[in-house]
Amino acid sequence: MEEIYEVLGTTGELTDSQKKKLMSLEILTEKENIIPIPRMVNRIRSLRESGKRVVFISDMYFDSSTIRGFLARVDSSFQDIPLYVSNEYGFTKNSGNLYSIVKDIEKVSFKDWIHIGDNLYSDVQKAKSLGINAQHFEFSKLTAYELDLLREYGNFPEV
Repeated sequence: MEEIYEVLGTTGELTDSQKKKLMSLEILTEKENIIPIPRMVNRIRSLRESGKRVVFISDMYFDSSTIRGFLARVDSSFQDIPLYVSNEYGFTKNSGNLYSIVKDIEKVSFKDWIHIGDNLYSDVQKAKSLGINAQHFEFSKLTAYELDLLREYGNFPEV
Protein backbone atom coordinates (compact mmCIF):
# COMPACT_ATOMS: atom_id res chain seq x y z
CA MET A 1 0.00 0.00 0.00
CA GLU A 2 2.84 2.36 0.84
CA GLU A 3 4.32 1.80 -2.62
CA ILE A 4 1.03 2.77 -4.27
CA TYR A 5 0.93 6.03 -2.36
CA GLU A 6 4.63 6.64 -3.02
CA VAL A 7 3.90 6.46 -6.74
CA LEU A 8 0.92 8.79 -6.31
CA GLY A 9 3.23 11.17 -4.49
CA THR A 10 5.80 11.30 -7.32
CA THR A 11 3.82 14.12 -8.91
CA GLY A 12 4.84 16.33 -6.02
CA GLU A 13 1.19 17.09 -5.37
CA LEU A 14 0.99 15.07 -2.12
CA THR A 15 2.97 15.69 1.02
CA ASP A 16 4.05 12.80 3.24
CA SER A 17 1.40 13.87 5.73
CA GLN A 18 -1.31 13.83 3.05
CA LYS A 19 -0.22 10.37 1.86
CA LYS A 20 -0.48 9.03 5.42
CA LYS A 21 -3.91 10.59 5.87
CA LEU A 22 -5.12 9.12 2.57
CA MET A 23 -3.84 5.65 3.48
CA SER A 24 -5.58 5.85 6.85
CA LEU A 25 -8.76 7.03 5.16
CA GLU A 26 -8.65 4.16 2.67
CA ILE A 27 -8.22 1.60 5.45
CA LEU A 28 -10.99 3.17 7.54
CA THR A 29 -13.32 3.29 4.53
CA GLU A 30 -12.67 -0.38 3.74
CA LYS A 31 -13.15 -1.39 7.36
CA GLU A 32 -16.40 0.52 7.77
CA ASN A 33 -17.87 -0.80 4.52
CA ILE A 34 -17.10 -4.49 4.86
CA ILE A 35 -20.19 -6.58 4.29
CA PRO A 36 -19.89 -10.21 5.36
CA ILE A 37 -21.17 -12.90 3.02
CA PRO A 38 -23.23 -15.03 5.41
CA ARG A 39 -22.93 -18.28 3.45
CA MET A 40 -19.10 -18.01 3.45
CA VAL A 41 -18.95 -17.01 7.12
CA ASN A 42 -21.16 -19.99 7.97
CA ARG A 43 -19.09 -22.32 5.80
CA ILE A 44 -15.86 -21.26 7.49
CA ARG A 45 -17.42 -21.69 10.93
CA SER A 46 -18.75 -25.12 9.95
CA LEU A 47 -15.40 -26.28 8.59
CA ARG A 48 -13.61 -25.20 11.73
CA GLU A 49 -16.22 -26.76 14.01
CA SER A 50 -15.75 -30.06 12.17
CA GLY A 51 -12.00 -29.91 12.82
CA LYS A 52 -10.87 -28.87 9.33
CA ARG A 53 -7.83 -26.65 8.90
CA VAL A 54 -8.78 -23.30 7.36
CA VAL A 55 -6.36 -20.68 6.06
CA PHE A 56 -6.93 -17.43 4.22
CA ILE A 57 -4.85 -16.64 1.12
CA SER A 58 -5.15 -13.17 -0.35
CA ASP A 59 -3.72 -11.27 -3.30
CA MET A 60 -3.94 -7.88 -1.67
CA TYR A 61 -1.92 -4.74 -1.15
CA PHE A 62 -3.04 -4.38 2.47
CA ASP A 63 -0.80 -6.05 5.05
CA SER A 64 -2.00 -8.97 7.15
CA SER A 65 -2.51 -6.80 10.23
CA THR A 66 -4.91 -4.56 8.33
CA ILE A 67 -6.75 -7.51 6.82
CA ARG A 68 -7.04 -9.08 10.29
CA GLY A 69 -8.77 -5.91 11.41
CA PHE A 70 -11.23 -6.30 8.54
CA LEU A 71 -11.83 -9.96 9.36
CA ALA A 72 -12.37 -9.17 13.06
CA ARG A 73 -15.30 -6.96 12.09
CA VAL A 74 -16.87 -9.93 10.33
CA ASP A 75 -16.24 -12.55 13.01
CA SER A 76 -13.85 -12.30 15.94
CA SER A 77 -12.96 -16.00 15.62
CA PHE A 78 -11.38 -15.27 12.23
CA GLN A 79 -8.49 -13.49 13.97
CA ASP A 80 -6.66 -16.73 14.68
CA ILE A 81 -6.96 -18.20 11.18
CA PRO A 82 -3.59 -18.27 9.38
CA LEU A 83 -3.42 -15.55 6.76
CA TYR A 84 -1.09 -15.44 3.76
CA VAL A 85 -1.00 -12.11 1.93
CA SER A 86 0.74 -11.65 -1.40
CA ASN A 87 2.40 -8.33 -0.59
CA GLU A 88 4.14 -9.82 2.45
CA TYR A 89 5.53 -12.80 0.56
CA GLY A 90 6.29 -11.10 -2.76
CA PHE A 91 4.30 -13.74 -4.64
CA THR A 92 0.72 -13.97 -5.89
CA LYS A 93 -1.98 -16.55 -6.41
CA ASN A 94 -2.12 -15.33 -10.00
CA SER A 95 1.42 -16.62 -10.61
CA GLY A 96 0.78 -19.73 -8.49
CA ASN A 97 3.79 -18.93 -6.34
CA LEU A 98 1.81 -17.86 -3.28
CA TYR A 99 0.10 -21.27 -3.28
CA SER A 100 3.53 -22.91 -3.25
CA ILE A 101 4.64 -20.79 -0.29
CA VAL A 102 1.50 -21.77 1.65
CA LYS A 103 1.98 -25.45 0.74
CA ASP A 104 5.55 -25.37 2.08
CA ILE A 105 4.64 -23.56 5.30
CA GLU A 106 1.47 -25.57 5.98
CA LYS A 107 3.08 -28.83 4.86
CA VAL A 108 -0.05 -29.95 3.02
CA SER A 109 0.01 -31.42 -0.47
CA PHE A 110 -2.03 -29.56 -3.10
CA LYS A 111 -4.13 -32.69 -3.66
CA ASP A 112 -5.39 -32.35 -0.08
CA TRP A 113 -6.56 -28.76 -0.48
CA ILE A 114 -9.98 -27.35 -1.15
CA HIS A 115 -9.62 -23.76 -2.30
CA ILE A 116 -12.61 -21.45 -2.70
CA GLY A 117 -12.30 -18.08 -4.40
CA ASP A 118 -14.07 -15.58 -6.59
CA ASN A 119 -11.41 -14.97 -9.24
CA LEU A 120 -11.85 -17.42 -12.10
CA TYR A 121 -8.21 -17.27 -13.13
CA SER A 122 -6.13 -17.02 -9.95
CA ASP A 123 -8.51 -18.83 -7.60
CA VAL A 124 -9.77 -21.51 -9.95
CA GLN A 125 -7.75 -22.06 -13.14
CA LYS A 126 -4.32 -21.42 -11.64
CA ALA A 127 -5.12 -23.42 -8.51
CA LYS A 128 -6.47 -26.34 -10.56
CA SER A 129 -3.34 -26.30 -12.73
CA LEU A 130 -1.38 -27.05 -9.54
CA GLY A 131 -3.62 -29.98 -8.62
CA ILE A 132 -5.72 -28.09 -6.07
CA ASN A 133 -9.42 -28.88 -5.78
CA ALA A 134 -10.57 -25.34 -6.60
CA GLN A 135 -14.14 -24.12 -6.40
CA HIS A 136 -15.48 -20.89 -7.80
CA PHE A 137 -17.43 -18.71 -5.40
CA GLU A 138 -20.11 -16.81 -7.28
CA PHE A 139 -21.55 -13.73 -5.69
CA SER A 140 -25.31 -13.34 -5.49
CA LYS A 141 -26.90 -11.60 -8.42
CA LEU A 142 -28.03 -8.03 -7.87
CA THR A 143 -31.70 -7.56 -7.12
CA ALA A 144 -33.93 -5.58 -9.49
CA TYR A 145 -33.82 -2.70 -7.00
CA GLU A 146 -30.00 -2.76 -6.88
CA LEU A 147 -29.80 -2.86 -10.68
CA ASP A 148 -32.14 0.15 -10.90
CA LEU A 149 -29.98 2.08 -8.44
CA LEU A 150 -26.86 1.21 -10.41
CA ARG A 151 -28.48 2.32 -13.68
CA GLU A 152 -29.72 5.55 -12.11
CA TYR A 153 -26.63 6.55 -10.16
CA GLY A 154 -23.78 4.55 -11.62
CA ASN A 155 -20.78 3.93 -9.42
CA PHE A 156 -20.76 7.24 -7.60
CA PRO A 157 -19.73 7.03 -3.92
CA GLU A 158 -21.37 10.35 -3.04
CA VAL A 159 -24.87 8.90 -3.62
